[in-house]
Amino acid sequence: MLMAAFLNALNGAPTVPGSFFVGPRAERLIYLAEQRLGVVLPESYREFVRKLGAGNLGGQEIFGLIDENFSEAGVPDMVWVTLKARAEWRLPPKYMVINFDGMGGYLVLNGSPHQGENEPKVASWNPILNASTMQLEDGELDFASTFVKWFNEERGGS
Repeated sequence: MLMAAFLNALNGAPTVPGSFFVGPRAERLIYLAEQRLGVVLPESYREFVRKLGAGNLGGQEIFGLIDENFSEAGVPDMVWVTLKARAEWRLPPKYMVINFDGMGGYLVLNGSPHQGENEPKVASWNPILNASTMQLEDGELDFASTFVKWFNEERGGS
């Protein structure tokens, strides 16, 4: 049921007022991003990048992939933001930044290879609060559930 809701949200996202996406991205670009960061994109996030690339879902800016020029891409390129977070704010290397939470923190995904059907949960990371410990606690929702939640909120639903 979640996968159906997620695919419905992906298909409907461009119709949400205030939304803009860069458009589909090729598997080759995804591969290059994974190689550059040393991570594996969770399957639902990978599907988001394949279908929508990166952009805004109403008021939510979701970092994804723009092009191969990772070092100069800027926001909303996930690789660029992640490299900056690693270099300047000591983000642990297994994480990738997918969203700015608007309160000084970021939402990140664990890009370590995972087993089975369970995807890693979206974690909250604040470069100031987490600087001393570098420990992150996973949230309650994986990327697919988070995207569905954002989609429903932006459409005015629950």
